[in-house]
Amino acid sequence: MTHAYTTGANTSRLALALLSRDAPLDWRDWLPLATEAAHAPEQWALAFRTLTLERQFDLINLFCQPDAGPLADALMGLLASYIDDTLDENIRQLLLNADEETQDRHGARLRVLKDRYEILNSTLAANRQRLSPEFDLGLEIARLQGDLARSRQQEFVQNERFTRIHSLEAELLRYETRRRILERYDLAGREAHLTELRAEIDAQEMRKRELETSISQTIGHRDTVRREAEMQRAQLETLTADLTAQEQALARAQAGSAATLNAIAQNEAEWQRLRDELVGIAAEQARLDENNRQLTALAQTHRAKLEELRAASAQAGAQEVSAKIAEVYALLPRDGADPGFAPTGGNSS
Repeated sequence: MTHAYTTGANTSRLALALLSRDAPLDWRDWLPLATEAAHAPEQWALAFRTLTLERQFDLINLFCQPDAGPLADALMGLLASYIDDTLDENIRQLLLNADEETQDRHGARLRVLKDRYEILNSTLAANRQRLSPEFDLGLEIARLQGDLARSRQQEFVQNERFTRIHSLEAELLRYETRRRILERYDLAGREAHLTELRAEIDAQEMRKRELETSISQTIGHRDTVRREAEMQRAQLETLTADLTAQEQALARAQAGSAATLNAIAQNEAEWQRLRDELVGIAAEQARLDENNRQLTALAQTHRAKLEELRAASAQAGAQEVSAKIAEVYALLPRDGADPGFAPTGGNSS
């Protein structure tokens, strides 16, 4: 039940939306209403009955527009299938006439399609004849131009007559509907309703003035709060600027500390490298000192032996042996403990 009520309300809303349109309706504009009506045709018929007599007439008039399209014809056909005594007599007659015209249009469309089919068949046959060598193209063009002129003239006459008849019928039904509406118009009731509306308008005007006063007070309070907020925002901006300056100073101090720490680390690495080099140099110096000591001892041993040989060779008178010993002696490293020592020849003795 709730779904049916919702569907009916939605259908009424869509119908009223179409009636309130100022621009011409395209056939696609009927699609939402046609979809709702197709799902629940009874609700569509009930929604149509809830409209005022003027609205019903206007909606049927929209259905009968030349460019309404097949969806509008389908909506009107659904209404025609649910006609009963609850509808106004003129509306019933208008729906039946419009539905009959719709059926006539459908028949006319079918006939047009049939005629087009026959024309296509004849065109196909004519095209086949054009393939023959005996075909006269100029004569065929003249015939086709004559057929086109006659068809346009007949179509213009028929359309003009149909439009005139349809306009007259719609105008007659509109005036009849308005006459019946005016006959049922309750002047005293409308005046009483107007008095009630005026009293309600006066109450609403008083309420409006009260609301305007309240709004003025609220605006004044808002302005005060806004000024206080501006002051607090200015203070906040000052504090933010101070905080930014302090953060920048802290960042510079941190950058300086980082540079100092980096320099200390580099100095420590350099000191460690120099200390390692110094340890290596000390070890190398110790090794060289040991080698020098061993060479010095060896040289002293050889020097002593050479002295003995030189003395022996001098006593024996062996000059050549003494010269060889002097050469070998010269090749030996100098003894730091005896800087004045120098080997002599064989005649020094």
